Amino acid sequence: MKEARRIAICFLLVVLPPAGCARHPPQTLPPTPSGEVAYRFIQDPDSRAARPAPGTFFEPSPRSELLLPQFPPAALEANADPAHVVVRILIDTDGRISDVLDSPVETSSPGPFAREFRDTTLRALRHWRFNPGWIQEVEESDLDGDGTPDYRRVIHFDVVPVFYDVRFDFAIVGGEGTVTTSAAPP
Repeated sequence: MKEARRIAICFLLVVLPPAGCARHPPQTLPPTPSGEVAYRFIQDPDSRAARPAPGTFFEPSPRSELLLPQFPPAALEANADPAHVVVRILIDTDGRISDVLDSPVETSSPGPFAREFRDTTLRALRHWRFNPGWIQEVEESDLDGDGTPDYRRVIHFDVVPVFYDVRFDFAIVGGEGTVTTSAAPP
C-alpha cells in the first residue's frame, strides 16, 4: 500500500504541472530606463575666434570621436528631469584639456543631481583630445596680374592654446536610449 501511494505521488508530481505555475504566467520585468547625453559647442561672442582678423585662420579640431559622459545611475533611478552642464574647456598646445571651468556664456542646471552630472562630465572630458589650435596669417598673391589671387602664402604660423564652451544635455528616454551628438565646433 505504501509503495502504491508513493508511485501515485511521483506520477502526480511528474505528469501534472505544479499548481502555482498553471495559474500565474511568467513575470516580465519593466524595461530599464536609459539616459541620453548630447553635447554642443557654444561660441563665446567675446572671443577673438568669433572675430578673426582678415587673413587669419583659427582651427582647433577633435583628434577622434569625443566620448560622451555616462548618465549618472542615481539620477536615472530617480527619473531625474532633463539637465545640462555647461563648461569651458581650455585646450593646451598639445591638444589636451588643461583645465575645465564654469562657462561665462551659459550656466548649468541646478538641481539635486547637479554634482553627479558635473562629475560624469569631468570624467568624460579627461579622454578628449584635439589637434592643437593654430593661427596662421596668409598673404594672397596674384602671379599673372589679372586681379584674382592665384595662391596664398603663409607668412606667420603659431600653435596656440584655445578654449571651447561646451554644453552637455542629459535626458531620460523610455526603453532603450542612445547617445547622440548634435553639433560640430564653431
